Amino acid sequence: MKKEDSFLSKIGKAFKNIFISLFGFGRHKKQLEEELINKNEEELIENKDLIESEIISPSRQIFRKFIRNRVAIVGLVMFAAVILFVVIGSNTIEFNASYLEPSQRHIEPGFGYTKVPRGLQKEGIKEVDGEYLIGIGTAFTVAISNEDKIYVWGANIDDVKKVPAEVKDRVGDIVQLSVGSRHVVALTNNGELIGWGSNTFHQSQIPVFNPGTDQQQQFKKSVEAYFNPSARTKYPNEVVSKIEEDPIKRVYAGDQFTIVFTENNNIYAWGVVRTKELDNPAKTFNALEVMLRYTEQGGLRWKYSAEDNLAYNLSDRLVLTKEELISELGLVEEDGATLELRYFSDRIQYRNRKTGNEPWENAILKEPETEDDDPEYYGYDFLMQYVDEEVTNAKIVDVHIMFEHVAYELEDNRFIIVGVGGLVKEDYPRILSQTAEERGYRIEKIFASSKNGFYIDENGGIVGWGEISSENRLNTVDDVFEDKKIIDGAGGMYHITLLEDNGTVHVMGFKNTLGHLNMPDDIKPSKKVIANFFNSIAIENDGTIRAWGNKGYLFGTDQVGADVYKRIVAGGSMTLSVAAVAVVVSLIIGLTVGLIAGFYGKWLDNVLMRFGEIISAFPFLPLAMTLSSIVHNASSINERERVFMIMFILGILSWPGLARLVRGQILAEREKDYILAAKALGVKERHIIIRHILPNVVNVVIVNTTLSYAGALLTESGLSFLGFGVMYPQPSWGNMLTGAQSMTTLKNYWWLWIIPAFFIIATALSVNLIGDGLREAMDPKSSER
Repeated sequence: MKKEDSFLSKIGKAFKNIFISLFGFGRHKKQLEEELINKNEEELIENKDLIESEIISPSRQIFRKFIRNRVAIVGLVMFAAVILFVVIGSNTIEFNASYLEPSQRHIEPGFGYTKVPRGLQKEGIKEVDGEYLIGIGTAFTVAISNEDKIYVWGANIDDVKKVPAEVKDRVGDIVQLSVGSRHVVALTNNGELIGWGSNTFHQSQIPVFNPGTDQQQQFKKSVEAYFNPSARTKYPNEVVSKIEEDPIKRVYAGDQFTIVFTENNNIYAWGVVRTKELDNPAKTFNALEVMLRYTEQGGLRWKYSAEDNLAYNLSDRLVLTKEELISELGLVEEDGATLELRYFSDRIQYRNRKTGNEPWENAILKEPETEDDDPEYYGYDFLMQYVDEEVTNAKIVDVHIMFEHVAYELEDNRFIIVGVGGLVKEDYPRILSQTAEERGYRIEKIFASSKNGFYIDENGGIVGWGEISSENRLNTVDDVFEDKKIIDGAGGMYHITLLEDNGTVHVMGFKNTLGHLNMPDDIKPSKKVIANFFNSIAIENDGTIRAWGNKGYLFGTDQVGADVYKRIVAGGSMTLSVAAVAVVVSLIIGLTVGLIAGFYGKWLDNVLMRFGEIISAFPFLPLAMTLSSIVHNASSINERERVFMIMFILGILSWPGLARLVRGQILAEREKDYILAAKALGVKERHIIIRHILPNVVNVVIVNTTLSYAGALLTESGLSFLGFGVMYPQPSWGNMLTGAQSMTTLKNYWWLWIIPAFFIIATALSVNLIGDGLREAMDPKSSER
């Protein structure tokens, strides 16, 4: 603080200034003028606030006070950032609430899935016997370099990036590498199988039969006996061959399963053998349908399982079509119905389906001769008489992984396709069942996407089959590349990557949700293409590795594979909108009731306030949950209407507080002189309320509404979290937190609850900070505190 001059010094300065002003010149007079100017400026600064308060409007005073409140400005910036994030995000993304991609489930936040490590680019990918040691999983890639280093990049699914030390120590011994959806298996030069990654079904290790849980997977006994000598004494009847006598020739990793192909043409497969349809959990399939095993003499043995529909596969695939089988059984399809068949080890059942509730009937081969006898049914023995003996004596010479299917290649170039249900298996070209001699050419490679299968013949032709729709035109691949010679190909979830004989790389597909069709334009002639799920790789002739496809997820993915970032954006729009509409409804009702009750008073005031107290007497959250549940169970209301009803429910239940606050302000204002003067002048009551009283209580209303918005946002989030607000699949920040009810999610998938919780807390906190800042800025006595 500046020290004040003494009385004598002031007198001395005054005389000095008078003398200089009268007789001074040069620098002395200029110095005096500068001192006077500085003094006037200091006085002006000291009185600035007082001067401004005298000349600026009340609204400007409020604005100046608000922007000087640093805490309020922080809240305003936070809220503006959230709004911009939601608005910009909503206009830049394509969002589908029902989108699901199970293969991408529970992937942690991260990018760089298509960024090939520099070390691998420099060292090059190792090639053994014409095969590159590289593979693509659901969202990661594994490769071994020429320097015997292992590289894993992309998402760390099931700790696949944490390569075990024993694998790192033996990288130089690996001669085969196969990457499945969530695991990796490799074969060393001494015939040892090693693996890592997902091991839920023992797919990345040698399986062990568990009598308690593996009753539906008896084939594990044979697999375990092949690897483990001690298991051969436990399961002597299940021993097909021994690894020391019949070493591993090839290893394959698929979608949660592993296949071993031995030198003596035996096949061992284990891992996921059952999977559920998402839209029909009661319907299950066997992932491999049948375990094809070969004796040392090469005879094919089919292991029958009643649940595998093996009879259908034998009849439809190898000899009889479904129509021929129906004819053999003497069945007739009724008008307006679909004739369905199902198969068991001892019988075949049929029904003419119209509604789906029709009972199944047994197809009878021979009626009983007496009442005590049972009829003979068409069963396994009946179908086996149609099995081609040449097929049962053929040998398998190769295995082709077809995404969710497997194609076994016989020595005469015929193919047997097994796997989950779908058109890839059911509508495959019958030419695949012919020998190379019969068709006049060899088929060199078979691969598949999730919906379609493809084969490349020795002449460079490519043929596709499977699903065809307005979106999916992969079946027309033979027309698209009719004049080109294709020498290699690989399939992803919804796309295929092809290589011409001149090195040109092509990509074809649909549903470009993750960029799997965004192949770089500057790819040079290449010698190899690899693809799986949503990523592709081309190895150029000079060894450069080019990758494209799924680049990663900013906020990770949820339990169905949906992008959490997109759901946060869409959920933010929903949560902010629900809270805003609820506050507007509450504002309209509360302000109207408060103005009327406060101005008119008497019995009307008493009735309105008692009604508000009745609503307030009900527990808010249970009442909101009950009303929301009633709305959700109303079959005549669609999802959009349900959301709007929830908005109105929140608004209708939260108006009494604002009404009481406005009423109190009106009671104080209506007795003031300017109101009495307006009444004396004959101004209509509605004009007095709207033009005179309302402007004087609007500050209180604004502050209360701002703070109520944060409360409405938290209430909506709470209701949605409990399952009574916005319902899945429509996202809101509240229902995105539902996964936090699971300890598995809390421990392993932190991004599924921390990210939506952060947005809820940040938004509610920012709105509260803004509300507190407005309250202080609008309070004329705040500067005195």
